Amino acid sequence: MGIDLHPDADDPAAHATYPTCLPPITRRGLFGEVMAGMVSEHYELVGKHSWRIPVFLFRHHEDAEHYLFALARDGTRTRELFGRKGSDFIGIALAADGSVARAIVGEAKWRKDLQPSVMDDLMHGKLVKNKKTGIKARSGKGIWYQVNRDIPAPHGLRQLQRLLRELDPDGHSAAILSLDRLLSVRNATPLPRTNLILIAGGDVPGRDAQTSLIPWEKMPADYTAPHALQVVEMILNDGDTLIDGLYDALWPAP
Repeated sequence: MGIDLHPDADDPAAHATYPTCLPPITRRGLFGEVMAGMVSEHYELVGKHSWRIPVFLFRHHEDAEHYLFALARDGTRTRELFGRKGSDFIGIALAADGSVARAIVGEAKWRKDLQPSVMDDLMHGKLVKNKKTGIKARSGKGIWYQVNRDIPAPHGLRQLQRLLRELDPDGHSAAILSLDRLLSVRNATPLPRTNLILIAGGDVPGRDAQTSLIPWEKMPADYTAPHALQVVEMILNDGDTLIDGLYDALWPAP
């Protein structure tokens, strides 16, 4: 793209500094993917697997590439970005020989005010008015819909494999080979999988501590996929300020 994407670059030439130049909503999306990875690696999730997040998939954010390419050449070309296509993040569990034994596939969402109506929008889709009756109903195109219909081997696994091949082909040779065997054969045995849904947001008045907005005592009836499911709800007071402060502290604007 003709710019240095390294966040700590000291190139004196004028260029769009990443990730400072990204719109706030996009930075919250990156934050969600990173938090999903941290939760997977440092907390005991369903199945007690040892998850590793060797690389984050926002490296394959196609619209961000288009945005940065234009912004580097015209500083007025600021706009909101489309989300990265596919799963929000991918993690893997390795067998003793280094091959990929299992994948954790995640949806990570951030909302400023995490209240029941917002959660309903996320999980079940926004309210849509019926043109004939005028009655509003959920579109049914929320997170449950996405995870239920996802294919066994999501495209993010191929992106992960390509990144491992690019960044550390020797250290992850067994993982790369096992993913190639899985993804190159149409009827290959599906890789065992865990689905992770991470919902992060700010607190709202009237919500009691340790109160979950998604039922957790038993498997939610809305979830019909055949894979293990882990749901994490994360409350961050003044979360918008926290995220902006984190990015600004790590990578201050030039």
